[in-house]
Amino acid sequence: MGPPARAAAPRIIVTVSVATRAAEPDIAARKNALYADGIRRAGGDPQLLDATAPGDARREAFAAMAGLLLTGGAAPHPAPHRPRAGGPDGVGAARGRLQGRGRAGAAARRLAGRGRRRRARAI
Repeated sequence: MGPPARAAAPRIIVTVSVATRAAEPDIAARKNALYADGIRRAGGDPQLLDATAPGDARREAFAAMAGLLLTGGAAPHPAPHRPRAGGPDGVGAARGRLQGRGRAGAAARRLAGRGRRRRARAI
């Protein structure tokens, strides 16, 4: 008999910045990769999602996730909290919508989530 079979690593969705739209794309891409590396080191299977992910990919990811990490970066769009214009390129609004859908998916499935903003913390 060999070693016992290992359980599949939990799928963790990580909302990240759109590196190609960042002021310093190389640095943004490296930060995104570091989030994935951290999830792997902790035994998870990271799936990075940014604001450019198609709706079908988002729905599939949020339906299959075991956990959610909302990363830091530029402040999410404040529209849900108070009326104010987003960033100059609209990235803040898109990222805010992505993270909002992720939080809603995690809450609907009663999953743990973690974010830098206090109200985003589910654990």
